Amino acid sequence: MSRENESAAPFARFQESESPTLFERTLKSAASLRGIGFVHGKDVTLTYRPAPASTGIRFRRIDLPQQPTVAARFEYLLHQNRRTAIGSGSAIVEMTEHVLAPLNALGITSAYIDIDGDETPAGDGSSLIFQNAIDQVGVKQLDSTIRPAVIREPICIEDGTASIEIRPASAPGLHVTYDLAYDHPGIGMQSHSAWIDSATFRRDIAAARTFVMEQEVAALRQMGVGTRQTARDLLVFARDGSLIDNQIRFPNECARHKLLDVVGDLALLGRPIWGTIHARRTGHRHNVALVRMIAEQFDRQLENGGEIRSAA
Repeated sequence: MSRENESAAPFARFQESESPTLFERTLKSAASLRGIGFVHGKDVTLTYRPAPASTGIRFRRIDLPQQPTVAARFEYLLHQNRRTAIGSGSAIVEMTEHVLAPLNALGITSAYIDIDGDETPAGDGSSLIFQNAIDQVGVKQLDSTIRPAVIREPICIEDGTASIEIRPASAPGLHVTYDLAYDHPGIGMQSHSAWIDSATFRRDIAAARTFVMEQEVAALRQMGVGTRQTARDLLVFARDGSLIDNQIRFPNECARHKLLDVVGDLALLGRPIWGTIHARRTGHRHNVALVRMIAEQFDRQLENGGEIRSAA
């Protein structure tokens, strides 16, 4: 049964609770994978590791002296094009979104992510290798609880033809819709919508891959990006709309991948989010801008004892 058709009773209890809580989760054991980075083209190993409650998600640069860490939080955002990167001192990690998306979908709130380079493995441009690694070891519930950021008032960001908004949800949880519009015969207008939970993410979203246009490839490689990848490692659309040396996994795979990016970027809040998001033609900077505004609303809730009042 879809959440839209579920009984209103759980939502009524949710509305009455000023401070709902969820049990924290971590991994049952370590899960490792190795691959080639998309940005710098280096071989890199990434290992998800269990962490105690209240640790949050922390990247640990095990290749650097003293193994410095950086929390997967928006406060440590670095400004990069076409990707999300975070850093604190020498602990810099690029392309975090595909690594964080399955953690967010599975409700994992505390984990270490050991990495021996400054970017994550690219895999096939989706979250599939990360989802599979986590599934191999499983998820463990912790005794500690965490408060989700429950959206009580709408937030909207508009930027030309791009916009992203979040509103109170019709039930506990996170619902995301992404509308994509590309002036390209292989993409055009696409949309995807889903409640974000482990089963839905694993089945419908994790395998959706990064996409680029054929005419963009040369410019990216000139900047040193994607030099070790081929058209078999992500979706490359030719000028006539066809896929180069690859096959589509979903009719709306591009929209699903952009939705995946939203889920990964939302993990930078550091806690689950309950709300309904509608994104249109947005990118990473819009996603993280929304995270910042959600953090501000959540802080006001804490200051007001759980109830939202106008910030004016």
